[in-house]
Amino acid sequence: MEVIAVFDYSHFPWEPSSKELFDFMKTNGQRFTVGKGERVINTGEEIKYIQCVENGSLKTMMLSKDGRQRTVSIIQAGGLYGLVPVLLEVKSSPLEIRACEDSTICYITKNQLFEKINANPILAFVFMNYLSNYAIALVENFESLWFFNPRSQL
Repeated sequence: MEVIAVFDYSHFPWEPSSKELFDFMKTNGQRFTVGKGERVINTGEEIKYIQCVENGSLKTMMLSKDGRQRTVSIIQAGGLYGLVPVLLEVKSSPLEIRACEDSTICYITKNQLFEKINANPILAFVFMNYLSNYAIALVENFESLWFFNPRSQL
């Protein structure tokens, strides 16, 4: 299982990959497609859905302190995003997410996710494992920030 490092979810969108959750999303989610360059989420928009990239890729961008837009990450096919801000009910995304290429995105609501988790103990375990991996990714990122100055991290 690939783990993508995370710093602070209010600023960064990536979440650990989970084949089981990706398969769940493909089976239970609704779909929409976006063309290359199209926006998926606007800065300031509330993230209402847990989403995964079924095919294609997306880039997440945010404004730097000097007002320039910079790419923060690329979310490839199989990548999940939105779970943590949906669970925490984050009201305003600091990110803009755009399609790098034509992409298909699966999405579900928090209530749909919890209905399925409550009905399926195996999915509940997968969900707990996913959140544990998320916490591990946070700890690893914080540890790297504590032990190395920014210049040596580059």
